[in-house]
Amino acid sequence: KQFQRFLLEHPKDDRAGDAQYYLACSLFGLKEYSQALTEFQHLIDVYLLNPFRIKAMLRKGDCLFSLDRFKEAILPYQEIVKNYSGEEEAAEAQFKIGESFYYLGEYEKAKEAYQRLIETYPESSWLENAYYSSGWCHFEQKNFLEAIASFGRVAEVSEDVQLRAKAQYYIGNAWHHQGNFKEAISEYQKFLSFYPGHALAPEAIYDIAHSFLKEGKPKEAILEFKKAAEMYPKSEVAPKANYWLAETYYSQGDYLLSLRAYQAVSYLYPASSQTRLAKYGIAWCYYKLEKLKEAEEAFLDFIKSYPEDELLSAIYFQVGEIQRALEDDDRAIETYKILAANYPQSKWAGSALYYLGNLLYKKDDFKGAVSAFERVAEDYPQSEFLARAYFNAGLNYERLKDYASARESFTKAKERSDKKEGVISSLKIAESYLKEEDWGKAEGVYGEIIKEDTSSFNPKARYGLAFSLYRQMAWEEAASQYQLFLKEDHLELMDKALFERGNCFFNLKDYQEAIKNYKKITKESSYLAQALYQIGISYYKDEDHGKAKEVLTKFVKEQLDSDLTPSAIYWLGWISFSEKDYKQAVLYYLQVVERYPQSIWAAKAQYGIGDSLYNQELYNEAKVEYEKVINNFKEEKELVKNANYQIGYSLYQLGKNEETVKQYRKILKDYPSKSNENANICLKIGGIYYAAGELKLAIAEYENIVKNYPSEFKEAQEALYWLGRTYEKGKNFKLAISSYQDLVKKYPASNWAAEAQFRIGLIQYEQGNFK
Repeated sequence: KQFQRFLLEHPKDDRAGDAQYYLACSLFGLKEYSQALTEFQHLIDVYLLNPFRIKAMLRKGDCLFSLDRFKEAILPYQEIVKNYSGEEEAAEAQFKIGESFYYLGEYEKAKEAYQRLIETYPESSWLENAYYSSGWCHFEQKNFLEAIASFGRVAEVSEDVQLRAKAQYYIGNAWHHQGNFKEAISEYQKFLSFYPGHALAPEAIYDIAHSFLKEGKPKEAILEFKKAAEMYPKSEVAPKANYWLAETYYSQGDYLLSLRAYQAVSYLYPASSQTRLAKYGIAWCYYKLEKLKEAEEAFLDFIKSYPEDELLSAIYFQVGEIQRALEDDDRAIETYKILAANYPQSKWAGSALYYLGNLLYKKDDFKGAVSAFERVAEDYPQSEFLARAYFNAGLNYERLKDYASARESFTKAKERSDKKEGVISSLKIAESYLKEEDWGKAEGVYGEIIKEDTSSFNPKARYGLAFSLYRQMAWEEAASQYQLFLKEDHLELMDKALFERGNCFFNLKDYQEAIKNYKKITKESSYLAQALYQIGISYYKDEDHGKAKEVLTKFVKEQLDSDLTPSAIYWLGWISFSEKDYKQAVLYYLQVVERYPQSIWAAKAQYGIGDSLYNQELYNEAKVEYEKVINNFKEEKELVKNANYQIGYSLYQLGKNEETVKQYRKILKDYPSKSNENANICLKIGGIYYAAGELKLAIAEYENIVKNYPSEFKEAQEALYWLGRTYEKGKNFKLAISSYQDLVKKYPASNWAAEAQFRIGLIQYEQGNFK
């Protein structure tokens, strides 16, 4: 202000030029570079003879330099060097030409400028600065050995302690960048020895630690990082040192010490640039220490603290993984959904969708799972999970019973898998056909697998082929394929295959071969009980009743709670029945009815009791048991129908003709089929009427049989005979002969035809028609 006032009040004073210079310098000192530039330019233009004019030109360049107008700054500096080379300002101007080129990134021109100063002004005070800055040019150009030489010149002879110290420090730094970490450490240690209190001392210790890391000496690095952090806790190096101390511990697997170092950064230096990554490191340390809950909280704290951070997609993925490990599936699902929705371009998005699909599958949300897996396929075709995503989509379609879509997904999985995984997909395709009971197509796929694959999956395919044939009732082919499977000694399905192979021979009526297979089933097998049961039935079918009873009795004794026990007891009853030991049969059947009243076998056993009593001619008792079938097992339609017939037969045997006819009429109404049974009933009704002398009713029944039932029925033949007998009994010999002749004509080979022929002769004899 004083100089401005002086110039305003005394513009013609001889000292005006000096005042102008000091005004400009004052503005420069206040960092008002643009105003200073104006004032220096005014001096240069107006005060041509002022002794400060060269300095003003120099300071003009400094103003432009300070305003980052480096290219413009060069011009005044060059003017001084050109026009005032003998002045002391020329050396400084030459140096600053170099500095301007340096900040323009034109390092070759900068070096040339520094070299000109060195050669032209060897006694200048700017000489060491020129060497130092020349070293930086080499450094920026990654010519580290040349940089070391330049810095070394300064470190050895410079009288400027600060410059000498910095040069020494950067010698170490250059060796570090050169990759010679041993030399770097040595030069840093020399720096610390010569300049222990220097501002760069924390950096030197920190750099020594990094050099040890590069040398593969983490223990030594840890000591140096700790030294930097502990000796200079308030320096800018402290948070960096603590951070790298944590990183080094982490790399060595010492996650607890790493955690403490990261926490030191976060708590002591919350505003430092290292805090963000330290928080990230804290979360990972907890994770490595298997403190998953704390890890989750730390990751979520990072998300809250840095909501726009580039690491968020990776963090969301890791949070999902942790929640999955904690079996917190609902939160994991939400986390993966956030990642997939908000970061679809992230490398983690496809993996998140894959794991989302797995979690939805686990929760039986099969449609949601399919959607997630198909998004992996559609949006992330380069995903490492692509083949598995298709495969898992197939699994979910299976659960939805959409087997066509399941096969489509398994096929796509196969196309994108190696041979081993492809076989697994083929097996699933075949299984889908099994679930649709399309045994033929399943057979085809299993056959193709066997042709193409010789791996450990081949036995599974062989079994599948055998099972497909088994379900098609191709018993011989199935038995053959089961035998090939059994040669593979595949323990997982061995007993099941033996059981089913036994069933093949059972259905082929080769009961001895069936028994051989059943007997090979291991004692630990879940099929053992079924096999024992089938052995008993096989002996029965092979008419070895003794062994059948022995095996079935053993089964009942050992398998009281088996679903097959009621049927085993029933078959014991049936064997006794077939041996005409009806009393013993009743005892077995009663066991079934009383112990297993809800079983289908109880209904059959109840019916068997009726049959056993019927065959003992205990018709009243039999009728009671048949009525129990009707009343207690209404849902067993066929048994109820048969019981109704048997009640009729029982009444017939008891001679209760009226009740018998009533029962038979009910049967004909309830079961109006043209069956042998119904023809026989009509025949019996006719017989009752015949015996009772109700001939017209008898004739109606017999004619009904002849007209309405198939002529090949033996009942139709018998009905014709009894029609004749009824006419004969009623003295209508003409119609009797007509009926007999019709019988002889239609059924000449029938036993009834011979009887009819005899009756015709007898009638004609009694009528005197001896011819």
